[in-house]
Amino acid sequence: MRRGLYERAASHLASISPRNATILDVGAGPGHLLVSLARKLPHATLRGVDISPHMTDEARRLIEPAGLTARITIQQADAAALPFETSTFDCVVSMMSYHLWDDPPKGLAEIRRVLKPGGSLRLYVGRWEAYPGRLPVLDYFNHAAGTTLAAALRSADFETVDIRYPRRLGTYLFASATR
Repeated sequence: MRRGLYERAASHLASISPRNATILDVGAGPGHLLVSLARKLPHATLRGVDISPHMTDEARRLIEPAGLTARITIQQADAAALPFETSTFDCVVSMMSYHLWDDPPKGLAEIRRVLKPGGSLRLYVGRWEAYPGRLPVLDYFNHAAGTTLAAALRSADFETVDIRYPRRLGTYLFASATR
């Protein structure tokens, strides 16, 4: 199911990104989105970060056999301390990692910092409110609820904040914002 989500996200990002876009995947996990993006945007510069060394190793194991090491760079880093210059990326994307960030406000501020003026953030976030009372542990992730996320994006000085609940992805929400 998630691979289908990565493919749809890559198709969407490819449709709205310039051919030679610079794109950062925060919380890249095993690299599925980056590989999909590389196939759909052959002239893009792709970077990925994940806080887990295990996940960055997994991503390299996917990227290397696909012959994409020259096009995709993956490294270990925290969303709250991105190792990139200010105004580096046209787009930053994060899929199902926001709820795991230790400091979401700091992560959003860092993403805004590394985005170019006019750059866009695309967040795919689990809708934990879709499981009321069924999984009490998910109450911990309330900062990912739509209204809370929109407020967090506005607090980080993002503009044009939009939260959508795609029908096909009933347990996910999609947030977009621009710098």
